[in-house]
Amino acid sequence: MVVCSYDGSGFRFFRKTLLMNWIGFRLCLGLLVVAVVVLLTGPVAADEDDQFDPLGLVAGYDLATYYSLGEDHWEVWVCDSPDGDLDISASVLAEVLMLELVPYFDWLSGGQYRPVFKVGASGVVAAEGFASCLDAVADHVEAGTEGVVTVVNQETTFARGDPGRWWRIRSGDSSRLELADTSFPGNGRSVNAGGNFFSVPSDQVQGTTPPLISIIAHEFGHTLWFPHSYRFDPGEYDNPMDVLSDAEAAPGLQVGTIAINRYAAGWIDPEEVEVYPGEGSVRYSLAPPGVGGTQMLVLRAGEGGFMTLGARVRKGYDSGLPKEGVESYFIDTETPFCGKGDHLPCFGLSRPTQAVATNPTVPLDFHDEVGHVLEVGGGYMYGDVSVRVVERQGDTFVVEVADEPLDVAGGSSPPVNTVPLAGFYEGAHDADPLGLVAGYDVTTTYTLDDDVWEVWICKASDGYLDLTPENAVRLLESEVVPYFERLSGGRYRPVFHAGGSTEFTPNQYVESGNCETLVGEDHRRENLGYRTGRCPAVCGQGHP
Repeated sequence: MVVCSYDGSGFRFFRKTLLMNWIGFRLCLGLLVVAVVVLLTGPVAADEDDQFDPLGLVAGYDLATYYSLGEDHWEVWVCDSPDGDLDISASVLAEVLMLELVPYFDWLSGGQYRPVFKVGASGVVAAEGFASCLDAVADHVEAGTEGVVTVVNQETTFARGDPGRWWRIRSGDSSRLELADTSFPGNGRSVNAGGNFFSVPSDQVQGTTPPLISIIAHEFGHTLWFPHSYRFDPGEYDNPMDVLSDAEAAPGLQVGTIAINRYAAGWIDPEEVEVYPGEGSVRYSLAPPGVGGTQMLVLRAGEGGFMTLGARVRKGYDSGLPKEGVESYFIDTETPFCGKGDHLPCFGLSRPTQAVATNPTVPLDFHDEVGHVLEVGGGYMYGDVSVRVVERQGDTFVVEVADEPLDVAGGSSPPVNTVPLAGFYEGAHDADPLGLVAGYDVTTTYTLDDDVWEVWICKASDGYLDLTPENAVRLLESEVVPYFERLSGGRYRPVFHAGGSTEFTPNQYVESGNCETLVGEDHRRENLGYRTGRCPAVCGQGHP
């Protein structure tokens, strides 16, 4: 019996200034607690059944590896839009994909994965634009095709990768994940983009790698069930070490992906993974992609998740890395947003993957995009376990893990300024009973009692996400409200009301606009910003 289904899709927003990831809002603030974990020596529990993962790390392992091992057959189509002005052909696109992506994934997979691209029957179909491309080609795809690449003949800021539909099947007390179909259009597996993603600027030599081909590689990663990785906010593309995060960190194909993705795809053999037993002092040699040896080290964290460590150096398709060293990621398997009760398991695109820099003796630098990459001498505490990078031997890094403190670079406690700033805190604490926080009455203006918000949707004319203010409000009320009520001890409660929708055309507000600008003052309700118990006389006159 099917108890729930999910049409999984990856979404890449090329220009980050448009806030289409607003629905991430603060839903994933709870993920920031992942650094607080209890180290256990029991097996790592993948949410639901691990489905044949020999190490029990990845939920739905057999699904995740279905397309990522052996040949993967794709058809390439051009969607001819009435507004299109780019001269592109499906045969040229297929050639670019074969020249660029095939060797890229061959290197990443160690020769275990090979996408095969061919032109669709006619190669071109008429379509209104980006959003209607898939439907336009659905009736023309050859049987047995495992995915389609559709490219609209116009410039767009969007690119999308969809791994296909899957079902969660429950039988008694057990459940498993199954593919809804294995070929297009039944599986819905696709990559969609504008022709500009494949073009080479006029000032570059034709035949060179298109700079934005990394965005296409990013979307292809999604079709293999690779999720975004992130540093602090799951809605941000802020990890330059992973093509599944900041794909624009380097032009072309100069950055690969992290160890957990390669393991989930079957590209790292279980024999190439080490798992710290939870006690004693053990040293491991970590090798980067393309070099034989241990590819991933796992620190167990009981039922909550686990930490992975992997080595990266500037070689092969990692030549554009911003930093060499050992990177760390916390893989959350029991976040409340997937895998609890009737929620979906932390599988594929729903597997939270957070870059973690957890040295307790060094202040966290939010601006350091590679703070989770350790050089020789660097290290951190993970629960009760210490991690330290001991040395580099060629392209291999030696990592020591112990159940006792280890000396790490910068390990001395940071200096603490205990001298008050003259003339600032004295008389400026503004009603703080302890005199600790300047402007106390201002900082508590919105953090006590009800805090009233309106939710608006900004709809792009070529957008394809089905969002409504009402659905967004329900999600915010079920997830965000209880989070802040618990965090504040019941002193703070955000209240969400459905606003409305406003539409805009592509590029209309690309550089300077956002949803707030688009909504505009004339769209906002008069009570926006009024607060229960603190609003002017209009309260009680039809205003909440």
